[in-house]
Amino acid sequence: MQDGSTVHHPRYEIRLLTITIVVSALMLFLLARLRFPDAVRPWQHVLEPLAGYLTLAERLHVDGAAFAEAWNFGPSDEDARPVRWVVEQLVRGWGGGASWEADPKPHPHEANYLRLDSSKARTRLRWHPRWPLSAALEKIAAWHRAFTSGANMRDFTLAQIGAYEADGR
Repeated sequence: MQDGSTVHHPRYEIRLLTITIVVSALMLFLLARLRFPDAVRPWQHVLEPLAGYLTLAERLHVDGAAFAEAWNFGPSDEDARPVRWVVEQLVRGWGGGASWEADPKPHPHEANYLRLDSSKARTRLRWHPRWPLSAALEKIAAWHRAFTSGANMRDFTLAQIGAYEADGR
């Protein structure tokens, strides 16, 4: 999940490319600077495309060439949200002084709206996203909170995968 952002600290700067790194910045109470806070991106939990790829692998194994083509596994259209909205949800859920601001410096052009057309996967593979964006962000934040608290991450991750699988039934 790309968001084209930067984290600033008095001694270093980190370019942000994923929600995971945004959450890492929040964990360290660093100021996140967003290059294009109003840009809309196709946000989703990492388990969503993985489930799509596994479904596709099963179909390739069974039906071979009939499914050997390009595929997209993206979020529902209603989950198309601007970077600002996603980061605000994470900051609100994180608390503890986490914050962000728009980066005023000039930046190279980026598309304002990115979308994945997953209609073929929905129709031919009967794949669809299981978690709405709000749930995905809650799961991501929960995973990172568990990590910072020293939880057994293997068990925690397997529990999240189990919850994801249960939501698909």
